[in-house]
Amino acid sequence: MTTYRIALASRARKNLARIDPVIRRRVAKAIEALSTDPQPAGCVPLKSVPGALRIRVGDYRIVYRVLKDDGVIMVADIDHRKYIYRN
Repeated sequence: MTTYRIALASRARKNLARIDPVIRRRVAKAIEALSTDPQPAGCVPLKSVPGALRIRVGDYRIVYRVLKDDGVIMVADIDHRKYIYRN
């Protein structure tokens, strides 16, 4: 089984820091779980961004890419479902 390293983009890091602490723990746990299972149940490819995947954690969405050659999960953005698809 391959274990991936997790990397957060600055945008994802900033948005994670401003989330409510209780929800932040749930989101962080979901991100950590990606290191062993990069495509968990409920993972959806984004049509608007080829190669990007999305998982749900309550009302929050985590958008990321799996860089298999580098062994990295690159988390591009984390935000509320109301705002995540605006950019």
